[in-house]
Amino acid sequence: MKVLYISRILNKITILFRAHAYDGQFWSRKTMHQHLGIDSSMFGSDFSAGENIGWGLSDKDFLEQSVQRISTLPQPFFSFLITLSNHHPYDALPAQYKVFDEKEGSMLDRYLNTVHYTDMAIGAFIDQLKQKGLYDNTVLAIYGDHDSSIDIKDIATVVKTDTDIIDASKWDKVPLIIHIPAYKNNTTSNIPSGHLDLTPSLLHLLGISTEDHFFMGNDLFENDPSRLVVFRNGSYADESHYFLTLSGSIAEGQCYDLKTNQLQPNSSCTANANEARKRLDMSDLMIQGDLVPRLKAANESKE
Repeated sequence: MKVLYISRILNKITILFRAHAYDGQFWSRKTMHQHLGIDSSMFGSDFSAGENIGWGLSDKDFLEQSVQRISTLPQPFFSFLITLSNHHPYDALPAQYKVFDEKEGSMLDRYLNTVHYTDMAIGAFIDQLKQKGLYDNTVLAIYGDHDSSIDIKDIATVVKTDTDIIDASKWDKVPLIIHIPAYKNNTTSNIPSGHLDLTPSLLHLLGISTEDHFFMGNDLFENDPSRLVVFRNGSYADESHYFLTLSGSIAEGQCYDLKTNQLQPNSSCTANANEARKRLDMSDLMIQGDLVPRLKAANESKE
């Protein structure tokens, strides 16, 4: 089995491009991109001057310039774009883009305006892909990297939800929207899923076999009732339960029915809670033991 990133799989068959209109040293992205096999990257200083919102170049200008670059890439290509405007604390959006009234001190109101702006920018980006003749042969995945940091009591003012700790935990989530060319049966899926599921799922859509590779995530297009979404603190969600632990202790955790939010005997969650801990331990060993270079060398020696 080979442990590889999606970029290491795709760079054998396609051109890889990543863009983020911020400092390339942040999270060592510039260095990391090189090690991940990215062919070309653009960071803050690589973009033309434009409107700045919050941390950097506005999403509208960023995506517009990125489309111009993408349209020049040889096909097939894989591009990864990180937007900035819809970022906590959501307090930098110019007044002309605000469509909702904002109560003083309301992070929720500020968020609704910034996410509306980003939605508009993504819409313009899609229109530009269509104009460039790229949209109809491109798999487009849009997702968030973390939750909004908005209190569950504020969320409850705009969506129907209770405000208990299990409700707050279940709202700790991000959207995932995938456009599949020529696919007409649009649907919404509520199966438990996480960021680790993106790589095997996208490879599935691209028709690339994952049999020779190991992933800690799952293919979302396969029916797998044993699928787990593991959180950093040892909590997990599966298709029937949400196990919540704030301390990391399995014994001190609480097992909830995912649909009813009713507490269940901890024994209903113990087996998967142990599996979640095992996966976290594996992840920690990979990072703390700096095992990626060794695995990479081992893979290369077999090829």
